[in-house]
Amino acid sequence: MTQVLRHNDPRDIGGYRIEARLGSGGMGQVYLAVTEPGRRVAVKVLKPALAKNPEFRTRFAREVDAARMVSGVHTASVLDADAAADPPWLVCEYIPGPSLGQVVAERGPLRLGQLRALGRGLARGLAEIHRCGLVHRDLKPANVIMAEEGPRIIDFGIARAVDASTLTAVGTVIGTYAYMSPEQVVADTATPASDVFALGCLLAFAATGEGPFDATGIPAIVHRITSEAPRLEGVPDSLRHLVAACLAKNPLHRPGLDDVVTELTADPALSEADTVPPDERDLGHAVARAAVPATEVPETEIVHVAEAVPPSRGLLSRRSVLFGGLAVAGVGATAATAALLWPKIAGVGDPGADVVIATDGGEDLIHGFAFAPDGGTIATTGSAGIRLWDVRTGKTVREFRGGNAYCVTFSEDGTRLGAGTYPVRVWDARDGDEIAELEVNNEALELYFSPNGKAVITGPGSEGDGIGDGKGVELFDVDRGERIGELNRDAAQGMEFSPDSELVVTSSNSGTFLWSAATGKKVRTISKEFGGRAVFTPDGRNLITDSMSGVVMWDVASGDKVRVISRSGGAGLVSPDGKILASDDGVRIVHLWDLTSGDKIRTLELDGQFVMDAFKNMAFSPDSRTLVTGISDVRLWPVKGTGKPRTLTTGYLPVHQVGYSRDGKTVAALAGDGSNGDEYSVNLWHV
Repeated sequence: MTQVLRHNDPRDIGGYRIEARLGSGGMGQVYLAVTEPGRRVAVKVLKPALAKNPEFRTRFAREVDAARMVSGVHTASVLDADAAADPPWLVCEYIPGPSLGQVVAERGPLRLGQLRALGRGLARGLAEIHRCGLVHRDLKPANVIMAEEGPRIIDFGIARAVDASTLTAVGTVIGTYAYMSPEQVVADTATPASDVFALGCLLAFAATGEGPFDATGIPAIVHRITSEAPRLEGVPDSLRHLVAACLAKNPLHRPGLDDVVTELTADPALSEADTVPPDERDLGHAVARAAVPATEVPETEIVHVAEAVPPSRGLLSRRSVLFGGLAVAGVGATAATAALLWPKIAGVGDPGADVVIATDGGEDLIHGFAFAPDGGTIATTGSAGIRLWDVRTGKTVREFRGGNAYCVTFSEDGTRLGAGTYPVRVWDARDGDEIAELEVNNEALELYFSPNGKAVITGPGSEGDGIGDGKGVELFDVDRGERIGELNRDAAQGMEFSPDSELVVTSSNSGTFLWSAATGKKVRTISKEFGGRAVFTPDGRNLITDSMSGVVMWDVASGDKVRVISRSGGAGLVSPDGKILASDDGVRIVHLWDLTSGDKIRTLELDGQFVMDAFKNMAFSPDSRTLVTGISDVRLWPVKGTGKPRTLTTGYLPVHQVGYSRDGKTVAALAGDGSNGDEYSVNLWHV
């Protein structure tokens, strides 16, 4: 799905007219653009931080020159680039179609004949990339587009330049861990054999719906890749030997791509039901036909997002916050692709909801919501600003017109309302009078009040553009309308005030830190590991972090480690009573932990639903007895015991955010499929 342009997005890059956002990732932002003759292209603008290395531009130019030599029906061509621009950019062929990850997630594993066609196409595409002296380094389901003419490989040609630049200096490994070779995991040299390993992972994923080294956290994934045999149960017998060979730990023992193509040549013994035509161009049609009956697919162009973003993983307790771009979270396609992946319903909103809040669509998209502390009203944010609604009637109470707002939140006492407009604005929630305009240096995709309501922190958080982009956390005094300081400057993943309003915790690529809320000065370094989100317990005595070491509890006063709750990692949130942690494994399992004893209370299996973000897609009830989850449905789970969940809605539209009102009487879910703005709605259930 495309996203509307933000106020500071470029409108023209190198003569290419920018129309919309497509996605973002660790290397930069991707835009949909149009050439003068009217051809659609994907323009990737690299992070300014990457260009700071004096050797980067030369290396980038060399790699792009090689990438422009790549041709063939199984790759997306690099059409243009400017390594001297500030920042550097490149233009790629725009490929319509869903990703392999989307197809498997929605319709399950591919048939044997489709697997062979997929493997042949990918092997031929990789061979062409290698012929030009490149190694992809990041082959994964999101980087394979199931186009009409067959599978197409995207996002090749710049990973080596990035890997050798400033990213390496901060210890970053290029690639998505579950599909990385052992040599990449340990930061050794990647070779064409590394891509063969990733190809084996992709075939296993396409055959089973799971990666051969999937685990509940990065450390466990790394251990399996380097030390354990791949899990290939479910891979067809005739392919298992080949896939296992591709996944050999020693790169010298992996087959060459020519051998892979030969092995995947159609087996005459295949049954007719498993056979597809030998021309891989039919694979995309086969997948599309399998997705929904032809009569249900609208005759609208399928839009491809050029770079997929792994679901962000978060850890935070307060649910009064709205992330910007929630309604366009994740990566996918508009119109036809959305219809393939998400069944549409008649009308707007969920038919089973007690109240449905929806705007007029078009330029007035709903990005998310925040409950007022009294539970009687709810604020929504979007392209046209902020609106306050009555929870019982769904009628508009007040409008706060401030332009495109990326996030919204109430102060703890409900008297103030803040929004991630540009500049950031704070109003009196009772009468709508503006209290402050805060000039931010970075996009405010997250915004939090201190518990006393006197300060706010803003930043890109998990919705930011990624590594080393200089987009940190900004701290402001609301009453004076002044900046106190800028905290992290390396793409903070999360931020939160302490319950007494005296401290701020930030987590980022460089670690987890405590800061003085009064001065903006650093108080203590908690950990120097890459940090996911960090959250205070309600009493303020402890801090819980999500990092490479797993989920860890720390003593705030001393900075000492109290206990490791889970070594497999996993984002999560703390219950209001401070006794329970809910953590997800990034796939489809939620674990509930007793924070006093460290024992696991129960495990919730979400029936194959993909947990996109623990922070956005889970929320505790105020009494801590119930956990609400929302992915493609909304469920209420009892925290204690083994009781089954109460399902409020089942699979109508993708859910981007859930929340509980402070009085515990209402559950809300933002849902929408992205094909039209008016299909984003906030659905309310009076529970």
